[in-house]
Amino acid sequence: MPLLPFAKCDVPAPPTTCEFLFDTGRRLLDIALAGLTPYLPPSEADDTFDTYVSMGPPVAEFYDALSIHLVSFGAPPARRAPASSNTGVWPVQVAEWDMRLWENVYPVPRSAGEGVIAVPPPAEYQAVNRHVYAHGTAIHNALTTAQVTNTLALPHWVDKVTIGPLKPISAALGESGAVGWKIEVATEGHG
Repeated sequence: MPLLPFAKCDVPAPPTTCEFLFDTGRRLLDIALAGLTPYLPPSEADDTFDTYVSMGPPVAEFYDALSIHLVSFGAPPARRAPASSNTGVWPVQVAEWDMRLWENVYPVPRSAGEGVIAVPPPAEYQAVNRHVYAHGTAIHNALTTAQVTNTLALPHWVDKVTIGPLKPISAALGESGAVGWKIEVATEGHG
């Protein structure tokens, strides 16, 4: 019997304390989305902006999306073995997260006829990048502000959060360019 409800994807998972990783990723994603929301244009029939907790780096170079995925989870390596204990106290567990914002239809060079390539003018890049930079700053500021104001509201197992720097990312340029941002987040706690 498969573990995933393939036939009925609307079936909720049973309530359990094992959902803390998903809940942590979802909450981080919600905070970042709240910062980005003022920049989202009104939705059109065929336009979508997706947000989701992923199982790995998203293949989002074809649509606009904000996602987060777990890179690793477990006790950090130690120089010596942990002391044995019969108290049942778990060692600190670290979850490393990778949040990505992808934006598409970035200006790219295009064919302008036989052997001629038309490169977008610098003014076009300047105008587009003004928005792209604002979007990245918005999600990073939302996470940082929530951390500083103690409003992250993460699951109770999380004792510490480290928000990494904002890093630009880009996909291979083709017919439609894709650029965006990456933020690495680490959460620590006693799972």
